Amino acid sequence: MWLSMNILSRMIDLSGIAPEDIAGRLTMSTAEIEGVVYMNPFLRSVITAKVLDVKKHTKADKLTVVDIDTGKGKHTVVCGAPNHKNGDIVAFAPVV
Repeated sequence: MWLSMNILSRMIDLSGIAPEDIAGRLTMSTAEIEGVVYMNPFLRSVITAKVLDVKKHTKADKLTVVDIDTGKGKHTVVCGAPNHKNGDIVAFAPVV
């Protein structure tokens, strides 16, 4: 059986407790937990950003150069999406 941390955290306060610690406590008091699985761990670095400026790419017709603000810093990225504009909130996956 799968147990979602999101659902469990709606019933009890789990702030500050690691999932592995919760699994250990459940094993000792209720039912054996076989393991902790992190869903989509590669998405942890994806954040939202606000589009500040969109310019045409000088060397590619289907690309744009976009200035974005993540709230923690500004970045310039090359984008292939044809439908973004100033003020849009977009997904941003910085290089980690």
